[in-house]
Amino acid sequence: MNATLLESSDDIRPTSGPRFRAPSWLREPLLHFVLLGAVLFGVDHALASNAAVYGLTTQVGHGKDTRLNEEEVRREQMFLVMSHSGGIGSPLPTPQVRAALAVRLNGIARGGSGASADAADALVAMLNAGVHPIVPEIGSVGAADIGPMAGMAQVAVGMGQAEYRGEVLQHFVGDVR
Repeated sequence: MNATLLESSDDIRPTSGPRFRAPSWLREPLLHFVLLGAVLFGVDHALASNAAVYGLTTQVGHGKDTRLNEEEVRREQMFLVMSHSGGIGSPLPTPQVRAALAVRLNGIARGGSGASADAADALVAMLNAGVHPIVPEIGSVGAADIGPMAGMAQVAVGMGQAEYRGEVLQHFVGDVR
């Protein structure tokens, strides 16, 4: 499967089939600049201008009016990944986790998420290496896919639990590229 923009007619084949490839926009400098560069320019501009951007330069929820300084922004992003990943129940089946990773990668490829090419590379590498985050079937946040996606993000940054070659690993920090 090619991990460029997915269409509703695409066959995702989450557990078998061809390897995922980096989206074509990651390999094309001009497209990369226009799509991802424009998105990241917006993020960089918001950070540089000290604009209030919910969840980026402010806290979330009840803390939405609390502005973050430059040092706090990175720490807050990690806090969000760690605090929103709670859940209970059995782990989601691997095919569902792989499909969710592919859908998130598709969202990054479409632009607008503020995610970097490194974030997309990490998801592609996880899919290709068979690194599957352990994601509980019931999320604790109750808002769309925040809980499961935070659990997947934990693995992408070297935290959380992942299944790799049938073994569950804590704080997976292997280079999957």
